[in-house]
Amino acid sequence: MTEKTYPKVGGRSAKITLVLLVIVYIFNFVDRQILSVLAEDIKADLN
Repeated sequence: MTEKTYPKVGGRSAKITLVLLVIVYIFNFVDRQILSVLAEDIKADLN
C-alpha cells in the first residue's frame, strides 16, 4: 500500500498566534486579579 502524506499543519504563523493568545490570556487574568483586589478601594473612591 502507498503511504499518504499530509501537508504540514501550523508553522511559524501558528506559533506566533499561539504565543500572542497566551500573552493576552495572561494579561486578562492579571487584570481581573488586580481589579478584584482593588474593588473596595475603587468603591470607596467613587462614593
